[in-house]
Amino acid sequence: MDTMENTDLHRLRYEQKVNKYRTHNSITEQLTNASNMTAVKGAEADKTLQSTASDITRSVAKDKEDQVSKSEETIKKMRSNINEMQ
Repeated sequence: MDTMENTDLHRLRYEQKVNKYRTHNSITEQLTNASNMTAVKGAEADKTLQSTASDITRSVAKDKEDQVSKSEETIKKMRSNINEMQ
């Protein structure tokens, strides 16, 4: 009977160790997944920021171009008015 109890005790210890390693492995996988998700979310945020910055830059450039065009048109009208006055 001692041999049977020894075998059962070894089996129990083995199963405890296996369960412990499975738990550690599961925790490691969860941490890795969380880390990967964080990296992905960070990359997505960077992409969004870059896209937004590009959109703003294009908008500002277009506004400046429009202002230059209006200024040029106003200057042309002023010159035309001055020429008519002479």
